[in-house]
Order: sequence, then C-alpha cells, then structure tokens
Amino acid sequence: MKTPSENYRILSGGVLFMRLILCGMLLLHSAGKLQNYNELMECYPSVGVLPQEAIFLMSGILEIGCSVLLAVGFKTRWAALILMVEMLAFMLWLGAERSKIEFV
Repeated sequence: MKTPSENYRILSGGVLFMRLILCGMLLLHSAGKLQNYNELMECYPSVGVLPQEAIFLMSGILEIGCSVLLAVGFKTRWAALILMVEMLAFMLWLGAERSKIEFV
C-alpha cells in the first residue's frame, strides 16, 4: 500500500503533465495567430479608442504570458482565469458579429 506522500507525488506529476500540455497548446495557438497577423487583423474588434492592433497585441501578450505562468506553476488560478475571460470575451464578441465562430 502506498503512503500519502507517494500518492501526492504521483498526483503532482499528473498535474504538471497536464499544465505543460495546456501550455504547449496555448503557445502553438498564439504562434499561429502571430504568423497570420495580416489575415487576423480583420477579425479583431476595435474597442473604444483602442485600435485593432492594440487589442491584438494585448491578447497576444496575455495568452503567451499566462501560458508561461501556467507552465511554471506560478499564480495558476489567476492565469487560467485571465485566459478564460479573454477567450470567452473574444468568442462572444465574434459570435455577436457573425453567425459562426472560426477557430484558428
């Protein structure tokens, strides 16, 4: 029978693996957005006085920064919350503008 410390070590390794996989997916998503900059500029909204380029830059910095925080394990709940709010906001914004949401 395993001791509680051995079970915790196994669980901790599984959480690390899931965090690294999620970080890799988010970084690949962000890299794809940066590579298709010209095509994606038409999709990004301009909010208030902020132009599309500023929204794109803020979104890129948030996605890359929060995914690195998730991989490292620093402030993971806050990083996940920021990513969730950012992606949900874009899905709702784009869904309100057109009938279907296109994923990159």
